[in-house]
Amino acid sequence: MLCQSCNSDDRLQIVIEGTVNIYHIRDDGSKYFIAMNEGIYLLGDMEFMNPAPCIYFVEAVSPVTVAVLSLKKYRNVLKQDVKFMNLIASTLAAKLGIAANGESVSASLKDRILNHLEDEKIVAKCGKGTYWLL
Repeated sequence: MLCQSCNSDDRLQIVIEGTVNIYHIRDDGSKYFIAMNEGIYLLGDMEFMNPAPCIYFVEAVSPVTVAVLSLKKYRNVLKQDVKFMNLIASTLAAKLGIAANGESVSASLKDRILNHLEDEKIVAKCGKGTYWLL
């Protein structure tokens, strides 16, 4: 788990390789998939701009390589870097565009089916890529 909802995240993470699922748990306990991303992806941009607990879960679904920067140590320096702030603006605009266009569900069909079966209590996840039939 790269990020868990309700935990304060004081790190900026750059996924260099691998695949991550980003999702939210609704009040009724069901998963709402935000995105499935492969390759280079920035995590913590929202928390960088608005220090608050993370509202999403980010889970590695393959082996990942991640570079991590401490926001406690580097936030003020990064805020002075125009190129970095342009990157943050670009990533936040892309995320806003996805949310506004309702294109949030980008998980694979297999992942959506398994998550639906999990939500309906038909299967239970017991390991990475392993499920028990209930």
